[in-house]
Amino acid sequence: MTYSPHMSHLPPRGRLGVSVQRHDSPSTLMGLVLLAALLPYIQLGPIGLPTEVQAWSALLAWSGMFIFLIQQRLLINRFHVVLLAFSFVFIVYIPLDGIVDVGQYLRKSISFILSASIAVMARYLYPTQTLRMLKIAAPLWLIFALLGQAAPGLYQQIVPNFVPGALGAFGYRGVTSLAPEATDFGFTMVYFWMLTVLASIASQTRGGPPAPMWLYVAILINIGLSRAGAGIIAIAVILLLYQSTVDRQTGRNWISAKSLLITSAVFFAIFTVLMFIPQTGIRGVDLLITMVQSPGDLINTTLSYRIVHNLVGLYGLFESYLLGFGGGTFTVLGPELYAESNIADILGLQGWYLTNMIPTLQTSPLAIFPVVFFEYGVLGVLFVFYIFASVLRSQQPAKYVVAALLFITWTQSFPAAYPLFWLLLGLHKNPHFSLPTNSENLGQRGQEIS
Repeated sequence: MTYSPHMSHLPPRGRLGVSVQRHDSPSTLMGLVLLAALLPYIQLGPIGLPTEVQAWSALLAWSGMFIFLIQQRLLINRFHVVLLAFSFVFIVYIPLDGIVDVGQYLRKSISFILSASIAVMARYLYPTQTLRMLKIAAPLWLIFALLGQAAPGLYQQIVPNFVPGALGAFGYRGVTSLAPEATDFGFTMVYFWMLTVLASIASQTRGGPPAPMWLYVAILINIGLSRAGAGIIAIAVILLLYQSTVDRQTGRNWISAKSLLITSAVFFAIFTVLMFIPQTGIRGVDLLITMVQSPGDLINTTLSYRIVHNLVGLYGLFESYLLGFGGGTFTVLGPELYAESNIADILGLQGWYLTNMIPTLQTSPLAIFPVVFFEYGVLGVLFVFYIFASVLRSQQPAKYVVAALLFITWTQSFPAAYPLFWLLLGLHKNPHFSLPTNSENLGQRGQEIS
C-alpha cells in the first residue's frame, strides 16, 4: 500500500516492504535535488552526462535514495520498480556483434538508470518547497538573460565558466541565459511554468497560498527573451491544452463542451492572425507563422533534424523486426538506414538540410523516441507506453498537459539525462501533488509544514 498523507493512522510501508516513519517537513536534500534540476546546465565540476547537462541532480537523488533507505524512509512503488528495471535492461541490451558507439552508449543508456533516481525522489517534494525554489531560479535565469542582452562582453566573461558553450545574445536566435542555446533556455522555462502551475494547485487545494503572479510573468518574459521556437511553440500548445482540459478553480482534469468551444474559438482566432501577419523577426513566432502559412517549408528549417531523426528511429524499429539494434547503435546504423529509406526524397529535403543530415545522424540522435525505438525495439515501445499511461491514469492535476509536455520533450533534441523531464514524471506519484479524493478530510489540508 502506498503511503498517503491523510492515512496517518496507518504505519506507512512501501511496495517493497520497506517500512517508513512519517515525516511532514520537506527534505532539505530534496530541495537541493530540485534546485540542481532547475539549473540543469550549470557545471560545477567535470561531471556532465551528456556533455551539456549536469548530472548533479541525479547523483544527489541517488544519494537521497541511499540515505532514506538507511533511515527506513524510502518509499518504492510499482512504478518506480518498473522504471528502474527498464533502465537497467537498457544498460545490458547491447548488440553481440560489437557494432556500437561506446560514447553514445554510455551517454544515453546509462542516463536512464542515473536519472530514474530523480523520478523516485520526486515523491518527497512539497508544493511550498517547489514554489520556494522556483522563486529563486526563475529570477536568476531572468537576470542572466538580461545580462546577455545588455552587456554581452561581461556575460561572456562570467557565464561560460560554469555553462560551457553559452552564447549570450545573438539577435534573431534570442538569448541563452544559463543554457548553452536559446532553445534550451526557452523550453526549460516551459517546465518552470508547468511546475509552478502544479505546485500552486497543490498548495491551494491544501489550504496554502497560490504561486505569486510575478513568478508567472518572469517565466513568460524569459520565454519571450529566448525567442526560441521550442519554447514559444511549446508554451502555446501547453496553454491551449491547459485551457481546454483543466478546471482552473479545482485543478481537476476535465473536458467539457464549454471548454472545447472556448478553446476552439481561441485556436481559430490565433490561426486567423497567423495566416495574415508577416514575419516578425522573432524566431519562435516566425516558425508558428510558417507552420500556418506554408507548413511544407518547415522541412527546410531546423525542425527537419527532429523530423528525420524520429523517422529514422521508427524505420529502425521495423527494420530490426521490433527487436531493436541494441544500445549505442543509432549513430552507427542510423545513417545507413536513412540512406536506404529514401527519407530525404520523401520529405523533399534541400540545400544545407539535405547535405548536413547524415553528419547529424552520425553525431547524436536529436530526440529520445528514436533512441528507444531504434535501439531497444519493442522494449522501448513498452517503456514509453508504460510511463505515459501511468501519468494519464494518475490523480495528478493537469495530467493531460503534463503528458503533452513530456511527449514534446522526447520528440526534441533534449538528452535522456534532462533532469526536469524525470522530475515532472515523478510528481504524478507524489501524494502532495495529487488531487484530494472525496474521502480525504478537508480539514487536514492546511497541515503541510513549509
